[in-house]
Amino acid sequence: MKREVTRTTRALIASIVAMVLCCAMLIGTTYAWFTDVSSASVSDIHSGNLRAELYKVIGNAEIKVNEETNLFDENVLWELGHTEVAYLKVSNEGNLDLKYRLTINVTNKTIGKTHDGADIDLSQYLRFAVIETASQYSSGDAARNAAESVSRLISAGFVSEESNLPANTKSDLIAIVVYMPEEAGNTANHNGTNIPSIDLNLSIATTQDAAEFENIEDSDTLYTVTSNEEFAEAIANAAAGDTITLSSGTFILPATAIPAGVTVSGNGAGNTVIGVDASGYTIENDDVTLKDLKIDGSATSSVEHGKAIYLKGNNARIENCVISGGGTTTWGASVCVILQEGETAYITNTVISGGFRGVLLNLQNGSAVIDSCEIDAVYPINVNGGGNFSLTVINSKLHGWTSYAQITSATFIDTEFSMGASGYDVVAAYTDTTFKNCTFDSAFKIYAQIPGFGFVFENCMKDGVAVTAENFKTLFPEDPGVWTGCTCTVNGVAVTP
Repeated sequence: MKREVTRTTRALIASIVAMVLCCAMLIGTTYAWFTDVSSASVSDIHSGNLRAELYKVIGNAEIKVNEETNLFDENVLWELGHTEVAYLKVSNEGNLDLKYRLTINVTNKTIGKTHDGADIDLSQYLRFAVIETASQYSSGDAARNAAESVSRLISAGFVSEESNLPANTKSDLIAIVVYMPEEAGNTANHNGTNIPSIDLNLSIATTQDAAEFENIEDSDTLYTVTSNEEFAEAIANAAAGDTITLSSGTFILPATAIPAGVTVSGNGAGNTVIGVDASGYTIENDDVTLKDLKIDGSATSSVEHGKAIYLKGNNARIENCVISGGGTTTWGASVCVILQEGETAYITNTVISGGFRGVLLNLQNGSAVIDSCEIDAVYPINVNGGGNFSLTVINSKLHGWTSYAQITSATFIDTEFSMGASGYDVVAAYTDTTFKNCTFDSAFKIYAQIPGFGFVFENCMKDGVAVTAENFKTLFPEDPGVWTGCTCTVNGVAVTP
């Protein structure tokens, strides 16, 4: 094994700095008047020289956001038509260029009751928009006028395009505009006992700009290994910030857990293979990355409920990999994610096949981000058991029956749905779901497994035909519950029952 201190982009290629801003919006009192109580918290997380902060802008002042920050005026009365605006900036305070993506989603909600006993789901009333603006708006009405054409229900959530931010600079002003439409009338007035509420989660994920990769000095240790003995020794001796680089060939993951903050990197999925035994392999520690290799889970395929890889560490990552195998019985999977509340796992640019379930999020409370992946399984993505977390899928291809329990939200962006080897081509939803710039083949079906949540479609195509509110029921006739038991909007227009 060659152990050397070298120039490497290990930590920064793999790192995502995640910041979480939680704002609780509680609607109160009766009739057409609403009160708001907001709070915000942000974690200041650094990774090497990649550092980002979030600032709230008030007039000419910029205030760093922390757990004491109020996003909106906590004393405001939310009457019909009222608008609130929060201005934010993302600040790159490290010496590396970065890219960032802004995500907003409902993480928790309490269904209220009217005086007549009808349900009140605030996420189906409040609308919001996220707008980059050169300056602050002159009034709430001006902000609402700018927001209305691009606004959406809060239940739909939001994921921005990726933006670049050079080192030691700040983003343009970001306005978050929230308003209560007049058409809500008195239908959101609670009975004084069963008070509705929603919690919003605003997160900013940052990664290093690829242009920086060749210009990084990294003092962490790089292990280059060529045998299983060296692989086991490297894992036993590695520390946070280290990279273990596997040469071309086939390796076996040792029983020892990969330490927190360590990356295991291959020479490409076509050249480096790591095998797991019949019990699979568990990523137990935080900030562990597997990348640029093939993970062979064939030894787990005949094991009942077998999983090739378990992701249990916060910020665990699989990048640029091919994963084959995993249990082929009902609860078998290629990847099983089990996290705690507030934790996130990332699977990026990876091809997954061979397990009964591709990615199984099992009885957990952590979120998952699946970006630029192709998954072919009976269940490409499956959430077993609800929880206070979200699912985000970006720029991916899903082949099979995708289903998720009563989590807070599911968002699919630039994702292609088509039939796989299983013969299924379905999304079966139990929670608020957004499809943005997605394509569905002719066989695709969508089901609302329970009533009372919302579907949002934006700029989607089915079998080459643009999806509209007018043709929705013709294109997706299988389950009328999508537009009768649930709310369904297409490009901002409601599908009528």
